[in-house]
Amino acid sequence: MDPHVALRKSEGEGAKQNPIVMINFHRMPPSQHLSAPQKAVGYRPDIDGLRAIAVMLVVIFHAFPNLLPGGYVGVDVFFVISGFLISNIIFGALNSNTFSIGEFYARRVKRIFPALSVVLISALIAGWFTLLADEYMQLGKHVAGGTAFISNFILLSELGYFDTASETKPLLHLWSLGIEEQFYIFYPLALWAVTRWRIGIFGLIAGLAALSFLANLLFIGSHRDYVFYLPFTRMWELLLGAALAYGSNPASSTPTPWRALAPWVGICCVIGSACLLDGKSSFPGLNAVVPVGGTALVIWAGQHASLNRLVLSRTLLVSIGLVSYPLYLWHWPLLSFGRILGHTSHLERACSVVASLILAILTYTLVERRVRFRPRGKGTVLILVSVMSIIGGCGLTIYRFEGFKSRDAHRKYGVNPDQLSIKPAEAPNYGCPEEIKSSEANLGYCRTSSKSPPTMALLGDSHADDKYHGLAKLDPTHTWILLGNNSCPPLQGIDVETDHAKCKERIDAALKYLCESPTITTVVVSFFQSAVLDTPFAAEHVSLNRGPHKTILRSPLHPDYTKQQAFEEGLAATVRTLQESGKKVVLLIDVPELSFIPRDCIREPSSCALPIETIEERQRVFRKIIADIKARYPTVLVYDPLPLLSRRGRCLYAYGGNLIYRDSHHVSEWGSEYLAEDLLQWLSAH
Repeated sequence: MDPHVALRKSEGEGAKQNPIVMINFHRMPPSQHLSAPQKAVGYRPDIDGLRAIAVMLVVIFHAFPNLLPGGYVGVDVFFVISGFLISNIIFGALNSNTFSIGEFYARRVKRIFPALSVVLISALIAGWFTLLADEYMQLGKHVAGGTAFISNFILLSELGYFDTASETKPLLHLWSLGIEEQFYIFYPLALWAVTRWRIGIFGLIAGLAALSFLANLLFIGSHRDYVFYLPFTRMWELLLGAALAYGSNPASSTPTPWRALAPWVGICCVIGSACLLDGKSSFPGLNAVVPVGGTALVIWAGQHASLNRLVLSRTLLVSIGLVSYPLYLWHWPLLSFGRILGHTSHLERACSVVASLILAILTYTLVERRVRFRPRGKGTVLILVSVMSIIGGCGLTIYRFEGFKSRDAHRKYGVNPDQLSIKPAEAPNYGCPEEIKSSEANLGYCRTSSKSPPTMALLGDSHADDKYHGLAKLDPTHTWILLGNNSCPPLQGIDVETDHAKCKERIDAALKYLCESPTITTVVVSFFQSAVLDTPFAAEHVSLNRGPHKTILRSPLHPDYTKQQAFEEGLAATVRTLQESGKKVVLLIDVPELSFIPRDCIREPSSCALPIETIEERQRVFRKIIADIKARYPTVLVYDPLPLLSRRGRCLYAYGGNLIYRDSHHVSEWGSEYLAEDLLQWLSAH
C-alpha cells in the first residue's frame, strides 16, 4: 500500500513543470472560498515513526495473527497518513499557483512503481518454479490487477463459496494500494474543479467524507465485503487526513495542553484496536473510527508534542517508516509463498518477516531512492510505465494460458494439473425444465444431462452438484436432472437459515416438480449432512468461519425441536413425499469432510493422515438419523461411499495419483467420476 509521500525538499516542489500537462489553480483571495488551506507543512519525522507503527501492526498480524488479532488496522493508519501527506503537497502547490496534474501523477508513478515492479517480477519468477497451474494462473491475474491498481475489485469478484483461502494469494495485500490509487485518480481533479468553480475545498472534503462514512455505516451489516474493498466506503479515512492537512498550521510550534495529550490518546486508540479487534469484528464500520480517529489525533498534535518528538521521531522508528512501503509489499508474498509450500512454523514465519525487512531495505536503497529522487524528466516516468505495462502483460498471458501446465512444478509433484480446479466440474447441461424455470423458486442448480425427459434425479445442494458431473457423464442410458441450491439441505417443511434465502421455497418447488414428473423413477438425495451439527470440521469451514454452525434449522410444527430433531423430521418428510409419489429414493451418505486442504497434500503428503475413526465419530449423528429413517421406510436405499473412500484405516483424499477432492468437502472432477462409477454399479444391482 502506499500511504507514503514524504515531504522532503529534495522532491523539488518548485521544479520546472511541463506546460502541456500543467493545470494551474489560480490562487483566489480567501473571501472567495469558505476558507483557504494553510501553507504546506514541511517534513515530519514523527509521521515516518507513525508509519513504522502501522506497518509493524500489519506485519505482526499477518505473521502471528493470534498475537495481534486486530493488527489489520495498520492499513487504516496508512490511509489517514496518506491523505494528510499528499494533500499537504497539493495544498502547498495550490497556494503557490504551481499545481500540475501531470506532475502529480508523475510523482505518484515514481513513488509507487519502482518497488512494486520489483515485487511483482519476483512473485512471477518464484511462482514459475513453485506454484501449480491454477495457483500460477491466479497469480497472473493478480499481477495484472496489481499493475492496473484494481486488485480490490478483482478480490471482491473472487469472493464466493469456492474461493481459495486468503493465505494462498501472494498479492492479496495489494487491495489497499488499489483503493489509494483509485482515490488519487479523481481527488486532484475534484480539487481542481471546486477551485475553478469557486467552491470551498473544505466543503468538498467534508461532504465526500460524510457520504463515504455514512455508506460505510449503512452497508457494513449487509455488505461487509463491499464496504471493505470499495474505494468509496473507505475514502473517508483518506479524507480525514486531507482535512487535517487543510487545517494544519506549521507556525504552531508550542503544543497546547490538548495537543500534548492528544497523541497519547491517539496511539492508545490505535494499539488498543489492534489488540482488541479480531477477524470476527465488524470492520470497518464504527470499529474503524477508533484507530482512524487515533491516527488523526497523533498527526494533529504536531511534531513538537512529547510523544511525537520523543518516541515517534526516534531514529529506529523513522528508519522503519522510510522503508514501510517496500516492507509492506514484501512481507505478505513471503508469508503466502511460505504457507503454500508448507513452511508455517513460528520460526519459519519469523524468518520470512526478517527476510522481508532485509529485502525492503535493499529495495529502498538500491531501487526506490535512485529512481524516486532522480532529476525530474519524462524519460524516467515513461520507462516505469512501460515496465509496469510489460509486467501486467505477462500476468495476463499467464492467466490466458492457464498457468502454463507444462512447467516442471507439476512433474516435480507428480500431479495432473487438470485436476487442480476448485471450481465445480463442467458437466452436461441441456437446460432446466420450463416448469422449474418459470417458478419463483429460482433454483441455483437445475440442469439435465440430455435432451430427453429426465428419468433419474439428483436432489440436494453443492454436495449433489459435485456428484452430478460423474453421473451425467458415465450414465448414457439415463437422463439425469440436478435440482437444488447451494447451502440448502433438502429438508421438507423445515425453515433453513443460511447464507441463501428461500431454502424452504426452493426445496418445495424441486419436490413438486419431481413428484409431478412421470418419467422420473429414481431420486438420489445427496447433500451436506453435517448441517445437522454445530461445529465446523472441514478445513475451509474452519479457516473461513463457515460451515454447519452457520446453518439454523427450525420446525414450524414443533418449535421446541432441537436441530437434530428438525433435521430428521425434514429428511423423513422428503423421503415420505417422494415415496408416496412412486419414486425410488436413494439416500447417499455424505462423503467424509477433510481437516486439511487436499492441495496441500501434493507437497506434504505426510501431513494428510485422517483416521477412519475420526470420520466415523464426525458422521455418527447423521448416520444414526439415516438409519432411523431407513427403519421407518424400509424400501429406502442407502448408499455408503466410505468403503470406497478409505484404505488401511484412513480416509482417502487421492487414489492412483488422482485427487478425489477439490477442496476439503467437495469431490473433484475425477473424484466425481470415481464415485459415480461405483454408485451406478450399485444402483444397477439394487
